[in-house]
Amino acid sequence: MSRILFAILGLIAGALAATTDQGREFINQVLKPTPAASQEATVALCYKPGGNYERAMIAIGSEIEQSGQQVSYIETQGSEDTLKRLASGVCQYGIAQNDTHYLMSKNDVSIKSTVKPTSLLYTEVMTLVCSRESGIDELSDITEKNSIVVDTFGSGSALTWENIVQIEKDFGGEDSWSKATPVYTSLSEAEASISVGEAQCAFGVSGIPASWASTMVNNGMTLSWIEDKDINDLEFPEGTSLYDSTRVAAGTYPSKFDTYKIKAVLFQSAKAPSDNTNRLIKRVAPSVGKRMNTVQ
Repeated sequence: MSRILFAILGLIAGALAATTDQGREFINQVLKPTPAASQEATVALCYKPGGNYERAMIAIGSEIEQSGQQVSYIETQGSEDTLKRLASGVCQYGIAQNDTHYLMSKNDVSIKSTVKPTSLLYTEVMTLVCSRESGIDELSDITEKNSIVVDTFGSGSALTWENIVQIEKDFGGEDSWSKATPVYTSLSEAEASISVGEAQCAFGVSGIPASWASTMVNNGMTLSWIEDKDINDLEFPEGTSLYDSTRVAAGTYPSKFDTYKIKAVLFQSAKAPSDNTNRLIKRVAPSVGKRMNTVQ
């Protein structure tokens, strides 16, 4: 019997001679399997829960699992949080708004090298719903006296509101709507906030119909138009408006309204390997996005 084997047996005997708890801890440390031996590497998918992002990532994850890979799902606070986790390598893939990626890349040049767009999934729109008592049925009716629920801090909706306010300041005459007070409350709680006078409107970005907006409209609130001559002045990439205007026809909601488009994009961490899983995701993601695209 080799000297190495005698040494190992001696260590184990010493551990067993110790107290029971000490012995167990020693054996666990010596004999526990390494991560590589205990399980296969998983593909980490990030998303904000409760909407299309979650449904899209679960659909993509299902395809990955069918190929034999393991998947872990990581919930985030929104587009900003998702992109940060992708940049750090905590997540391998995640969905975020294209304008959030623009803003973060502008403020942190490293985002461009650590987070890569993989697939355009579908189109979302800005949506504005206001109480009837406020008399607001379009963006220009909002004044500095109003408060607007814009979803939680760091969410894609909140960042879009902050960005269009900045665009108005940079390209326009600082119209009164840009001076309204943003309220960082979940859109699922917007109706309650408006009912007690904490805000007059709710602003969000999502596919259509948005559940929060449908609920508010069905309860008698006003689906308002979002239109300003300056919002589409910001070009990114060059020669293309970051926010293209569009009209949502009646049917999805009781009435039509003008608004602006935003793209939901699947991003990949630069730390994610370019392997068969990556090729699979690039193949299946467009079809998943197509099924969820309700904006024409």
